[in-house]
Amino acid sequence: MGIHNTRQYENVVRLTAKQNVAFEVLSYHVIAPEDDCQRIAQIGVPEANKLRLYSWEFNDMLLTDDETVLSSVRMFIELDLPRKFRISHDVICRWVLSVKKNYRPVIYHNWRHAFNVAQTMFSMLTVIDFHLFCLRKTKNIRFRPVE
Repeated sequence: MGIHNTRQYENVVRLTAKQNVAFEVLSYHVIAPEDDCQRIAQIGVPEANKLRLYSWEFNDMLLTDDETVLSSVRMFIELDLPRKFRISHDVICRWVLSVKKNYRPVIYHNWRHAFNVAQTMFSMLTVIDFHLFCLRKTKNIRFRPVE
């Protein structure tokens, strides 16, 4: 019984070590490189009106990949999320770059698509006060019991 437990323990230790190595390899490939983060963090974030983020006629094709990242950061700033949640500029830049890095280079569900969806939601939340619209609409909803 003791030999069996020792073998099981050694097996668990070996599998844990393999898991840690796999996690380190995956983390390396998932997280944006430090030099990219520093480069983006040092670039001034353009104003939302200059980027036309509030516009329904927004066109991401006019932006470079770096400008899409900076535009995403600008949306966070416009929503006042860095102050509300005490998120540093460097952390937001690293997070957006990491999200961008994890999108595959496919035709449709790629970084550009995600960026367009984010910009559309940003416009809905800010331009038409969508969250207030939803609250007004849901106040009078009465749910019936499931039959």
